[in-house]
Amino acid sequence: MFLLTVILAALAYSFGGYFMKLSNGFSHLGSTLMVFLLFITGAALQIWAMRNEQMTITYIVVLGLEAVVAFGLG
Repeated sequence: MFLLTVILAALAYSFGGYFMKLSNGFSHLGSTLMVFLLFITGAALQIWAMRNEQMTITYIVVLGLEAVVAFGLG
């Protein structure tokens, strides 16, 4: 369950970053709302993942996966 939760958190953060670019400095409402929705979702999933794991392990795994996904998104 931990691995699935951190993968989903990393995907949420990465796609949030993608929509950040599409929002063009908050000038596109739909993209801007997606940024907030995805970042809140990512944070909630990361909080859930940390309930039974150490904070450092959770952060390292989420950030590592997020970097790989962000690289793939370009």
